[in-house]
Amino acid sequence: MFYYQSRYGGRVFFDDLGWPWPKHPCTDNSNRPLKAPRAVRGSIVIKDRHGQTLDIYDLDDLQDGPGRFVFTFRNSRTRARLDLTFSKKAMAKGGVKIDDFWDAPSFLLRKDQQKKDAYRVEFISCRHGKVLRFRMQRLL
Repeated sequence: MFYYQSRYGGRVFFDDLGWPWPKHPCTDNSNRPLKAPRAVRGSIVIKDRHGQTLDIYDLDDLQDGPGRFVFTFRNSRTRARLDLTFSKKAMAKGGVKIDDFWDAPSFLLRKDQQKKDAYRVEFISCRHGKVLRFRMQRLL
């Protein structure tokens, strides 16, 4: 079970990370204070329900380029960096803004099996109130 709280106070428990982002039936919407989990030593490996390791990333940097943005993601476990590009046209078409990325708690990145040097990027959008999914190109 995984817990997420947005900066706007919304809280939810997920049974699994990744598509289809199933919510746990005991999701608590009350105003009761929550106890902080105990600190865990060592690196944490997050897996989906099939036992596959999920690569969770944080947004480390963002650069505004001509016609596109360059996102630098950092793997939460390995600290490896990955630069991906996303066209401004695709962002406008998808109704996504830069703040949607900065507000996201983390990102799930997977190599795209259909397109070379592309990644599938999923994240929880506070503004949209749902998981957003995009394909981004690796910066070579």
